Amino acid sequence: YTEPEEFAQAPVPCVMQEIVTDERLTADDWKALEDIDWSDLKDLEWDKKTSSQFAKYLEKKGKLVNSLANALERLRQNMITVFDRDADTAAHLIDQYKVILPVVCDQDRETHAVVPFIKLGY
Repeated sequence: YTEPEEFAQAPVPCVMQEIVTDERLTADDWKALEDIDWSDLKDLEWDKKTSSQFAKYLEKKGKLVNSLANALERLRQNMITVFDRDADTAAHLIDQYKVILPVVCDQDRETHAVVPFIKLGY
């Protein structure tokens, strides 16, 4: 930013990591996660789906091992929590004063997926 006012109004970036420590995961398992196309997620009410409905959504995305599917569900639940209207963070996120980047990482904190669990407005 070249202008101090623009810098002051820019959203504060935050990262929410879901760390998967399952040592049995192979490079192919991680590749399956990395290859998922999340472009349709913006059209879903991902925060309104039950865990079962979200699991069915993930099944259509390709073959994921349970530990990665479970990690995605935990990450989704965490994002639902921070976007909850009663949460202290909700207004900052909805108004885009802060932006959370939800990611799935391995035990070495290498990011394998950025999942666009985004909400605008209530």
